[in-house]
Amino acid sequence: MSASFTARAQALIRKRRLFSTFIITGLIGLVALCVFLPWQSSLHPPGTHQISRAVHDGLLARTSVGGSGTPPKPGNENIPPGQGSASSIQHGTGSADQSNYNWFPKHLQGLLDKPDVNHQHISSEEKNKLTWVQKGVEVYHSMLSMDTSRDSIYQDDGSSPQSILESHKWALRGYADFRGVQFLSGLASAMNGLDISREPRDWFSNNAFCSVKVPGSETKTFRADLDNPVNFRQGVLLGNYNFGIEDGMRAEIESGEVTKAEINKEFPLRRWSDVVWLGAEFVKRKKYLPKLPAQTPATRGFEHVFQYHVIESSTKKVLKEVTGIEAEARGGGLRIADLGVWPGKAYNVESDKSYQAMALISAPSIRGVAYMLAQHKKALGSAYTIDRIHIFDCQDPPKAGDTAIPRLCLYMHVKKVSGASAIEH
Repeated sequence: MSASFTARAQALIRKRRLFSTFIITGLIGLVALCVFLPWQSSLHPPGTHQISRAVHDGLLARTSVGGSGTPPKPGNENIPPGQGSASSIQHGTGSADQSNYNWFPKHLQGLLDKPDVNHQHISSEEKNKLTWVQKGVEVYHSMLSMDTSRDSIYQDDGSSPQSILESHKWALRGYADFRGVQFLSGLASAMNGLDISREPRDWFSNNAFCSVKVPGSETKTFRADLDNPVNFRQGVLLGNYNFGIEDGMRAEIESGEVTKAEINKEFPLRRWSDVVWLGAEFVKRKKYLPKLPAQTPATRGFEHVFQYHVIESSTKKVLKEVTGIEAEARGGGLRIADLGVWPGKAYNVESDKSYQAMALISAPSIRGVAYMLAQHKKALGSAYTIDRIHIFDCQDPPKAGDTAIPRLCLYMHVKKVSGASAIEH
């Protein structure tokens, strides 16, 4: 046998051994993968990328709660066990959009605790999402916290709600047997489904307004009109019409004729959460409580909150991105009709704790309700949170021959934080 033939035979044997080793290794790897993946999935279902506690604690330490101007304390050590832990915020598991796992990608998750970093490497759309989720996490945790040092400075400290508002240039209207809710036929299905009365005897008007000349101007006026009727018996607040100070001065602010500093000086008390709370307290004491039979317990807060006919552009922008419902024409805004009538799109904030839910809480028309809960803990007697949000089309039923006009409405369900202790007023 020649030497060349022997060399070729040995080379062939080595190749066969190498091939056999490769096949065996591949089979072992495949078996391991089949065992590992189901186990891994049982720990973290698809899309449930969780934020670390370090990220959340860092985020909370850097941000501040609006409304009263009081910054939150670092960390979330005051949150009741099982509530609002940093690791509980999940990615893409909201019941309204189970398949949207990539709404908040991993590279954005890594930036959550870095609000001061220059984010030039991400798109404007991603910057918006990052900002919304950061703000939403901050506000959500402020609702869960038992720390009352964040409560609004505009509290009942011996002065009546009416005197507090009037000393800050607000006038109040409040009367019983409010009939306006009967004309909001687009909310009928939602209220019926929630077993909420639309009878005038259960409703009270709650209107705060102001009209004050801008200092140094003969023609310009600060105006605001906040109309939010209440049903105290069932704990319902209805945001019917809200035109704030900044809304009336938008053109002047943009042109520089009036600055936000000037508005803050003239109207330090102007936040929706503070004004509406004080107005509701005034109406409850003056109109509701005197009508109650003796020994009847009075509700301390709200379980149901509606925002009717929402037109606020920042809110609609957040809703469009979260729901993914975008019009093809008219600038690509939120396509309200595709939300569907009640119950519309539902997001279970407390059970899902998704990034989408956190973004929703950051929307102005929802954030104001969250601030009301976060900053009135003593008056409410405990910590309360928004645990469910519905986004729906509340169009009025069209008359014969007419076309229904879509109308955006929001519903927030409020509940006491699980495990939260009572807070002495």
